[in-house]
Amino acid sequence: MQLMRATAAINHEDVMAFRKTGKWGMQLVGDELSEAHRLANARVTILRVRVRDQTVRDFVGDVQANGSSLVICRSEQESTRLMGTLFGAFDNLNGRIGELLRHIDDEG
Repeated sequence: MQLMRATAAINHEDVMAFRKTGKWGMQLVGDELSEAHRLANARVTILRVRVRDQTVRDFVGDVQANGSSLVICRSEQESTRLMGTLFGAFDNLNGRIGELLRHIDDEG
């Protein structure tokens, strides 16, 4: 969740800067937000490799890849497209985690 929040915050800053300047991707994000994004990505990577379910690992990889693409995209249109893709990947991940948790509950 922290990774999604940090990615969305970076994207929001990009959109706001674009609306002020008319130029996409020319404004650097602050050190605090940049570090929050880096740290969240590192935490997700550490946890990802510990998960037994390959589908979850794949969906986490999709979230990470789409989030990374989003923060370096080159236009507002690309940003909008990638944001949709990112949220789709996040929904897939949460859906799979829910399936696994329900399975554990059913067995218990």
